[in-house]
Amino acid sequence: MKQIPIVCALASMLLWIATVQADALAVAVKPAPPFALPSEPGHFQGMAVDLFRVAAEDLGLRYRFVEVDSITGVFDGLASGEFQIGIGALSITAERLQKVDFTQPYYHSGLGIAVPKQRSSSLLAVLRGLIASGLLTLVGGLAALLFFVGLVVWWFERHRNAKQFSNDSKGIGSGFWWAAVTMTTVGYGDKSPVTLGGRIVATIWMFAAIIMISGFTGAIASSLTLLGLQGEVRGPGDLPKVTVGAVQGTTSATYLDEAHIRYRGFDTLQGGLQALARGELQAMVHDKPVLLYEATRDFQGQIEVLPGVFAEQNYGFALPLGNPLIHPLDQALLRALEDPAWQALRTQYLGDQSL
Repeated sequence: MKQIPIVCALASMLLWIATVQADALAVAVKPAPPFALPSEPGHFQGMAVDLFRVAAEDLGLRYRFVEVDSITGVFDGLASGEFQIGIGALSITAERLQKVDFTQPYYHSGLGIAVPKQRSSSLLAVLRGLIASGLLTLVGGLAALLFFVGLVVWWFERHRNAKQFSNDSKGIGSGFWWAAVTMTTVGYGDKSPVTLGGRIVATIWMFAAIIMISGFTGAIASSLTLLGLQGEVRGPGDLPKVTVGAVQGTTSATYLDEAHIRYRGFDTLQGGLQALARGELQAMVHDKPVLLYEATRDFQGQIEVLPGVFAEQNYGFALPLGNPLIHPLDQALLRALEDPAWQALRTQYLGDQSL
């Protein structure tokens, strides 16, 4: 008696497959290189498309591809029954599992960040960085302080120690020189105060200079590190401080919403990357393998993708809730993923890039 439900379920599944064979399955495809790339009207290629073809052939399914211009359109079409399967770079999330079923994951990835290609080796870029960090202002303030201390020492020394601090503009220059070499602890010894007032100022300055030179060194290191001379974005922690872009309705947009990071929404990834290349954005967040593909083909030399991934996610094929095809498609996918041809397919589209 326990076998009756299993037999009924199997019969229901076979009946459903036989029914859909009369009409080809409508497979929604959201273009997302390298997972799904339009080749000609109604025809696609890519990692997800090629993998689906293998699984569909294994199950003897008839299907037709339907291009959909948004991720939201794929899931809405599946929920309404317009499509029977959705493929592409479809991330498996808890929110989406409330609307559709997903197959076993066929690819593990995560979000990545694209930034404008840095040309920080140029002198102009270095100067821009120093100005932006306020370091030149700090240097100017320090020079003014050196001049003031040197002027005070010169005032005390200009009569009794005129040989070293002459009572003219050259003597003021000597005071500035003495203040500078004393602060840097070089102390050439070519000039030294002899008056009581000059020595009191010198003693105070020597102790103050030890603290100041340590702070100044730290300020330089901090400015160059924060500015990086390598770009303002080095990871997801920097996103709240810059102008960010994301494609609307994607997991990248969801991540930014949940992290309370403001961003500029785009209808397509190409539109966002074009804005990034023009300097309208400082970062574009999207699925990393897709970013890598676009950066190396259409934006070579204009943008770069930072190392590492975050908000890791899995890709799968989506089906309407309760669709009986889910289990046989899972089995066909697992067989395809265990085949060495799958690794060759990954290498074909992604090369040796490690995500």
